[in-house]
Amino acid sequence: MKVDYESIVDWRQYTNYLRCNPWFYNHPRYDCVLLQTVDSRIFARLIMLFICTIDQVDYPFALVQPYDAPVGRRRHKDKDLGLWQIQAKSRSDAGFVPLRSIVRGAAMAPDYEVSGDFFLIDTVNSDWFLRTKKMWSELPAKHT
Repeated sequence: MKVDYESIVDWRQYTNYLRCNPWFYNHPRYDCVLLQTVDSRIFARLIMLFICTIDQVDYPFALVQPYDAPVGRRRHKDKDLGLWQIQAKSRSDAGFVPLRSIVRGAAMAPDYEVSGDFFLIDTVNSDWFLRTKKMWSELPAKHT
């Protein structure tokens, strides 16, 4: 899937190529994304992409697993790595979102010490660094 976004660094348009494939070069690959919801922006993992056709009009959707569960009682930044930790909600909390709600791809790595926790890699490029910095600064100190 191709997602075009406008960089907040230089206002140019860039493209993310996102994968959602159970057999990508002999391995499953389900990329993560930043989603714009009605109330805020959240992280999620792509599970499935599909098109729903109604009256000959195509509506592209994604089934996603939200990664917005609270991590402890406060926002948490790993002391050793300096990366923000986020937590996946249960797969049963997956939901459908229109593809147009995907802002851009998100780079995450699993925390092998805590099941379901992930590190948000914010150093992919300057646009991603500034977006994540702004998101974390706008969040309240407590997750609810």
